[in-house]
Amino acid sequence: MLLLRPTAENQQDLDHFMRSAGLALPYTTAANVLTADEAPRLAAQLRQAQRHYFDGLAPRRLRQEFTALLLPTAPLRLRPVQPEDSAQLLAWTNDPATRRQSFAPELVPPDRHEAWLAGQLAAPDRHLLLLAEMSDTGAAAGLIRFTVSTANEAGITATLSYSLGPDYRGGAGPRHCWWPARVLCWRSFRGCGACWGRLKPTMRRPFGLSGGRGLRRPRRQARRAGLPSCG
Repeated sequence: MLLLRPTAENQQDLDHFMRSAGLALPYTTAANVLTADEAPRLAAQLRQAQRHYFDGLAPRRLRQEFTALLLPTAPLRLRPVQPEDSAQLLAWTNDPATRRQSFAPELVPPDRHEAWLAGQLAAPDRHLLLLAEMSDTGAAAGLIRFTVSTANEAGITATLSYSLGPDYRGGAGPRHCWWPARVLCWRSFRGCGACWGRLKPTMRRPFGLSGGRGLRRPRRQARRAGLPSCG
């Protein structure tokens, strides 16, 4: 059972969130709560709520955050995908190397691709498509895509998928795209609790993800940065 008593002004926001989300109780109730017959039920209720926010993966995410800090300034800029980007996206999609890494390796016909892209762009509340361009030349470098889902116990989550042009694969290219894109994801989808990447084992190392998983943004950090709270 978690009982909180803030001792500094900068702890007030976290204390308010933890108690309002049902993750903790005020320390001032300790004498009554701990001796009450309902204490076991209250403790179980708190644990169940806490599991929605704390999954034990903080050490992994901290390593990923520090890895991001070591990256040089990304030579890329991100912008929303437009319908006129369709031909470039299809070329990346049907590139032989892309098909080998895809979970669905068959070629995508143009008409199916056009229908898919139209559906994605028509639902900005569920899909975020970002085109990565070189800052100096404006050359298209890759696609980062997030799809939001609420069909899980963790609440709203976003799934990452991506395509990179042949000239921008390997090295730090994937991470240069991913790290800034996740911030735009959190800004676009309020209440998003996590960003997950479903990657084949051969693609985990380029993204610096030890297991093909994504990241959650601590709520207090998000609040400081003016971003929606996540996780």
